[in-house]
Amino acid sequence: MTNAELQERLNRRLSEFSPSLLRIVFEFVEFLAQRQQKLAPMVEPSAAGAEEGDPLIGLFSGSATLAADAEEILQQGIKSESGWTWKQQ
Repeated sequence: MTNAELQERLNRRLSEFSPSLLRIVFEFVEFLAQRQQKLAPMVEPSAAGAEEGDPLIGLFSGSATLAADAEEILQQGIKSESGWTWKQQ
């Protein structure tokens, strides 16, 4: 799927959302943008990443425990005004 096709599909879906849901989606996108800026120094394309056949090779060079720490990283970004809720256990 091309970038233009993806944008068109997203626009169609977003046009169906209520204003309150759109605010939540916007807050989530802002959160992702902030996380991307914080992670940007960790992302270093390697020489293997230059291969044309597989764009994922060398895409990410960062913490080996990123997947294990994912929930903690996300929780650090949650604020009372961010629209997130906690599931009670």
